[in-house]
Amino acid sequence: MTETSKKIIYSGNKTDYYEWANAMYNRGFNYCISDVISDLNVSLSWVKHTLLKEIHYVTYSYKYLYQKGIKSRVTTYIDRSDLAQWIEQVGEFRRQTELVDLYSYLSLANKKKADEALKMYKQIIKESNIGYNLGIVPERVLQYINNVFFINFKPKNLSCVKRRDEDVPWVDVKPFDIFETGFYLPGEITDELLYRNVFMNGDIKVSIGNKKTLFVSSYVKPEKMKMPFLIPYNKKLIVLDRK
Repeated sequence: MTETSKKIIYSGNKTDYYEWANAMYNRGFNYCISDVISDLNVSLSWVKHTLLKEIHYVTYSYKYLYQKGIKSRVTTYIDRSDLAQWIEQVGEFRRQTELVDLYSYLSLANKKKADEALKMYKQIIKESNIGYNLGIVPERVLQYINNVFFINFKPKNLSCVKRRDEDVPWVDVKPFDIFETGFYLPGEITDELLYRNVFMNGDIKVSIGNKKTLFVSSYVKPEKMKMPFLIPYNKKLIVLDRK
């Protein structure tokens, strides 16, 4: 391997090449560059001029790949764990919101009053077109909560109109392996609708430089909550019983 290249080059005897290639493939260098391009929706140019200058890669011979039953014109492979680690190091991981179960917070202070709030919530939801899954708590319920409980910030329903940075800022979160959690990319819907969904679901935005952005689902299921409520991320929700 040269000082200017991340390419891992075999320098042994020809007779030992297949043994070396197998060892590298089994070690983890089995993520084909064409799959990287497809999975991340990036260009070959980006891979060549950005990615392969940052992480190690291997170029296998066509004969070796053919022996493994891989019929491909692409012979460059990387270790996906190296890619994940690189994204953790250089990526900006941020989110604006999160879904919480407001009922569970209220119950910690006073379960009886929390049950009253939940009863009111269910009745209004049933009579209106407001969906449980939107993280919206009817204003009448919020007024009741404000009258009955002390909360360190006044609960309010967030809306897509309020997702500007100054209203609900993006907050850094700890980087993680995006391949373990799963991610999705822009493409099928407009940017406006995409960011609306990201905001309402509390999803995480991962930016790699200024060229690549992808998103990770929060995997929170609102239907599992009694009173799903969307709040700014990392905003402490402390509820005390009003005596």
